[in-house]
Amino acid sequence: MELLNTSLRLLTTSQVILFMSVLVFSINPSRIRVIGSLLLGAILVYMIAPILASQTSFDYDIFNGTIPSLIPSLMLIFVWVVFEENRPLPYVLLLIISIDVAASLWASAAAGHEFQGLSSSLISQLLKPIIAVIAIIVTWNGRENDLVEHRIKIRLIFVGALGLTVMGVATTELAQMSTFQLPDETFGLLWLAILSLATNFAFFRFNPTINFINDQAPIRQRSEDPSIILLLERMGTERIYANHRLRIGALASMMNLPEYQLRKKINKHLGYRNFNQFVNRYRIKEASERLLKENRTPILTIALDVGFSSISSFNAAFQAETGMSPSAYRSKELPEF
Repeated sequence: MELLNTSLRLLTTSQVILFMSVLVFSINPSRIRVIGSLLLGAILVYMIAPILASQTSFDYDIFNGTIPSLIPSLMLIFVWVVFEENRPLPYVLLLIISIDVAASLWASAAAGHEFQGLSSSLISQLLKPIIAVIAIIVTWNGRENDLVEHRIKIRLIFVGALGLTVMGVATTELAQMSTFQLPDETFGLLWLAILSLATNFAFFRFNPTINFINDQAPIRQRSEDPSIILLLERMGTERIYANHRLRIGALASMMNLPEYQLRKKINKHLGYRNFNQFVNRYRIKEASERLLKENRTPILTIALDVGFSSISSFNAAFQAETGMSPSAYRSKELPEF
């Protein structure tokens, strides 16, 4: 059985190295290549450390325990960087990741103290499935607004891989409590080997260069494409963007275009990667003008009228677009206000 476990570890290791070698030399932005390499490196440690420990007298506990325990947090950061691009991690996610990392490090440092080690380990174990579920939600929720065609397929691959990972961990835990003949370690390693093979097959089938995103293309406000010319005209004259329920599917219907085609056109001809980014550009433009012209109108009223569903979403979008809050923008342009 030990030989089977070693073989499964080496098989998974080979798939991780293959994926990692392509990612490192890909055209992705450096932040994706760096964080992706850290994530894959932690997985490699998880796979290789037990083999090295069995062959040498070196104590690999820190490598076999602490580093692999960081995998869920690294995965969440990687997913966020890939699919949310330049948006900063929300404070609540930073807090969860910080607690997970601290608990993992403390559990390793307090291994000789039963109570402290057990409590830290328990916190870390409880957080890991939560972090995995958050990563799945982040990946899945953004698909509707994603305008990058191949990245939508990558989302599906990620959701499938993360979902299967969660299922595999849960099944392994159940195997530990059952009378199933296959040892739980072997079962888990078999699952990881199959998952690594399936993930690589999916990526090299649909995205052989493992290109998540290119560097941001310049945003353009005009195009020679007739459909885009009509779209820009209607967005400006009909204020379609003012509907806070506007979705890419509804806009495609209004333009008498298939949804996938409209996504592709907006991305290709105008440079936008996210539908909200495209729509919010119009909303922010009108809002910035009205903040100055209607200097007695409450900011919330303007925000709702241009298409935002809440003041918080308006503030975040305005800050991202102009580098300052709506109130600061109004005060700067109207010092007497």
